[in-house]
Amino acid sequence: MSIREHLSPHEEDPALPLVVFTYHPGYAAGSYENRDYFELLSPLLFEHCGGCCRLRIFTVNHPGYDLPESYKVDRFEMDSYSIKHQPVIIDQVLRWLLLRQFADEKNVYLVAYGHSMGGLALAQTDLRPFLNAINGNGRQIHFQKVLSAPALILQDTAKDNLGRLTVLKAVKQTFGRAPLYNLVAQSLFRGLAPLFYRRGAERYALNPDCTFLDFPRYNPFVLLEQGLELLKLEFSEEDLTDLLDGCHLILSSDDGMVNSEALTEAATEANYDGASVQLHTVDSSHNAERDDPDLI
Repeated sequence: MSIREHLSPHEEDPALPLVVFTYHPGYAAGSYENRDYFELLSPLLFEHCGGCCRLRIFTVNHPGYDLPESYKVDRFEMDSYSIKHQPVIIDQVLRWLLLRQFADEKNVYLVAYGHSMGGLALAQTDLRPFLNAINGNGRQIHFQKVLSAPALILQDTAKDNLGRLTVLKAVKQTFGRAPLYNLVAQSLFRGLAPLFYRRGAERYALNPDCTFLDFPRYNPFVLLEQGLELLKLEFSEEDLTDLLDGCHLILSSDDGMVNSEALTEAATEANYDGASVQLHTVDSSHNAERDDPDLI
């Protein structure tokens, strides 16, 4: 697990209220040293909030992202990197921020912002029992979730694309114990992944010239397992109501990855059933944070 902080360019008045902002990135889009697609959004937030609050911003990587280069992933023991663990990791990070990093702060505004797979994980993170336990006795934590194009419902084309990963899974199971398999798989991924990304970017409304992807740092086996898990996810109407309740939901009009229309309907139904979902639509692709951060 790794957390990266985005440093403020402003001098901060310690008397100002504290706002803690956490980013939770999408599939194949973690934070790697100076490569973080939220780097485009952070300066805008610092500029907007300068003088009215103390703003601290962190990117929270998912399990398996930003691993040390010397770290060896066991391609046959992948449960540690499962997306089912991501909500638990987010819960632990937010607890650490509130109980350790900002333990002396009596009044904290905590905003968690999850995009795509990060939005999926954040939607499943229930911090209410913890907040109920620590609020009071002179301390008040205000918590808000923001879900940007959360991967709760995928487009059929995106499912078809992820479905091809089943072939790679079969290849790994058949040849994965061969002596040179790991080296060959890593080399093929690093050589071919950027080409396939550019080839499919237009179809999925992605920016093919994005400079915030760092394919040499990705582990193909982690991405393979997480991609297959995303393919299998399904949520009922009741599940979506619970997951969206209390959130700000940002959907892109030209999203080729996430089904914005279906999520709009889910948000409408959730509000009809008594939940509270603040829906915002932006005229952008799946990655508005990279392509046009001013919209956010």
